Amino acid sequence: MAQGQKQYLVKWEIDITADSPREAVKLALEIQQDKTSEALAFDVYEKATNSETAVNLLDEAFNSKKATRADKVLDLICFDDEKDADIEVCKLLLKLDNLEDKTQMLDHVLGDDEYPIEQFEFTFTVQDFLNHIE
Repeated sequence: MAQGQKQYLVKWEIDITADSPREAVKLALEIQQDKTSEALAFDVYEKATNSETAVNLLDEAFNSKKATRADKVLDLICFDDEKDADIEVCKLLLKLDNLEDKTQMLDHVLGDDEYPIEQFEFTFTVQDFLNHIE
């Protein structure tokens, strides 16, 4: 361990319905590895002091640079449930930021190839959209 570093125990909990403990672990791992997952809340214990800190990366992403981008997204996209729009914007930005192929058309990423969303007057790539809201 490098000087100045501390030992932590990081816990992530999730309720899973499955046929077996092994299947439950596999489902939890899929959720954890999904780049668009909103399961980003952890309990962190510092071993030396036994102190606990709750860390929610989704909140941090929303309260950081992405918060300024969120207002621009809300100007461009309408969400069905306005009270949850902030959460939906944050999830959308995390999904788009983590998307490997940013040359895909945005309406297909948010919908799918067969049923793209029809909220945009013009279609554009994910990269164009991200550039526009910077």
